This record gives sequence, C-alpha cells and structure tokens, in this order.
Amino acid sequence: MGARDPLTVERLTAAGLVSELTGCATLPRYDGPRTGVFSVDHDGPGTRIPHTISRQLTVAEQWQQAERLLSQYRTAAEVHTSRLHVALPCLAMGTPVWMARPSPSVFPERYSLIDELGVPYERLVVQDMHAAAGRFQSFLRRHLGRDINPGVPRMPSLMTPDRLQWWEPLRFRLADEWWSLRMRWGRLLARLRPRSNRG
Repeated sequence: MGARDPLTVERLTAAGLVSELTGCATLPRYDGPRTGVFSVDHDGPGTRIPHTISRQLTVAEQWQQAERLLSQYRTAAEVHTSRLHVALPCLAMGTPVWMARPSPSVFPERYSLIDELGVPYERLVVQDMHAAAGRFQSFLRRHLGRDINPGVPRMPSLMTPDRLQWWEPLRFRLADEWWSLRMRWGRLLARLRPRSNRG
C-alpha cells in the first residue's frame, strides 16, 4: 500500500498492513513567467489569501476552488504559507515557497514528508522534485501496471454521494487528534524507559 508520508507508513504498519512511502501524486512543473507574492493562511508579505475549501460544498464546487488556488500558486513569484497542502504543490510546480515551521499544537507529525524531502523551514526555496515524482510513478507501474504523465488533474467520477454528512468532518478531526496523542504518548514513553532502567 502506498503512503504519502512516513507518518502514514508508520500508521499502516502498526495496523498490520504492508506499506511503502510514495509521496504525493505529482503535478507538472511550471517554467513560465511568474508574478505576484502570496501569503496563504500566513502573516507574511504580499497578498494574503485563504486556502480554505469547505467540505460542505459539492465535490465539483470543491474541485473548482482547488483549481483556482493551484492556478494562483503555479504562476506566483513567491508563496509564503503555514499550510502543508500549499507547500507541496508549490514544490512540485517549481514555485518558490517559504514554509513556516509547524507549531507543536497543530499535529506536526503530519509534516513528516517535508522533513523526508529535506525542505528547509522558513526559507524561500525551489527544489527539484523529479526524484520524488519518479518514486510515485514507479509505485504505480509496479503495483497497478500503469504509468501516469503529470498534467492537469481531472475530477474523478463519483460512486458515492458528493456531500459529506454533517458529522463526518468531526470524525476526521477526532481520528487525527487520537493518532497524534498516541504518537506523542509513545514517544514520551520511549524517552522515559531508558531513564527508569538506569535508575
């Protein structure tokens, strides 16, 4: 099973599933003209814009909003953000991106892919993502028997209702918080064990 980041690999392995790190689905690199400085959900330079897409919208409406935001990031001269899902597409598209260091209060384990890619925090960077894209494509070839060519993402065909029930966002949030607490508790116990053994 493919996993976006080391944390997800750890979760799946703990659940007894065979997993490997694939990273995110890739986006095509953009090498055209760039204009505009954006701070996305971050108190930084340029134009401030939100990256919020409501789960109460239909999937088609969410998709249109995501396309509009990605279009802004794709051609930006700089993007400053605290959002993982802004930094990752910017890296893939070759957009100079400044990523705020995650606060310990916002489930920093989710940012394990940023650490895995070696992307420095709080520095404007452009990073070659060909190796990471190749890893994702290699996974698809080996396990699904197909290649993908990075291009404009297409909205998937839906086999389920395209609106979440009112309680589903709460369920997602609680599941994330539960995993965060488990991971932190496990790391705390791991740090305390050697001390107690020495005592």
